[in-house]
Amino acid sequence: PTDNNLTLEKKNYDLKNLNYQLFDLNGRMIISEKITSETYNIKMEQYPSAIFLLKILDRNKEIKTFKIIKNE
Repeated sequence: PTDNNLTLEKKNYDLKNLNYQLFDLNGRMIISEKITSETYNIKMEQYPSAIFLLKILDRNKEIKTFKIIKNE
């Protein structure tokens, strides 16, 4: 669970083709951004309390999906 910030940590990985996509449970993409550092923060405070899906992609191929629970 998170309330304001979500931190991604990816060590020993080539970041040049890595990005993430955040979806709501209706399948709508909320944001898509490039991951630019080994420790990357996603600000969640502007989103309502809900469950989200966070997809990590390498060269547009999904490598990991996380369920994110946003609390107030």
